Amino acid sequence: MPFHRSRGTPERFGAGMGPFSYWCLAALAAAAVSVASSPARAAEYSLEPGQKVVGKPTRYTVKEGEVFGDIARQFDIGYTELVTANPGVNPWVPGVGRTLTIQTTHVLPDGPRQGIVINLAQWRLFYFPPG
Repeated sequence: MPFHRSRGTPERFGAGMGPFSYWCLAALAAAAVSVASSPARAAEYSLEPGQKVVGKPTRYTVKEGEVFGDIARQFDIGYTELVTANPGVNPWVPGVGRTLTIQTTHVLPDGPRQGIVINLAQWRLFYFPPG
């Protein structure tokens, strides 16, 4: 006798999912665990009283197969920051051997330098430890 689901009975989770769907779900879960378990990176600077700027611009020579996304991750800067610092350069084909400006200079926000300070204009979060 065939099984018929009555109206109002919820389907069990995963019903109708093929092996590929289960593989995709497992890969998504593994990626989420990987991202959540990796430590956050941040640049650290020592500050003098009254200092308003940290970091310094650097230069980088593009290697074979690199695009702006790869380079931005390598220097822990945003893609938009890299595009802005290098106008006229194609972000998808910057050209092997081209020298790029990596802008790691940041103006510190005005205000109390305690705890977490978010500068919305720069899309940047600053943490000022106690002491």
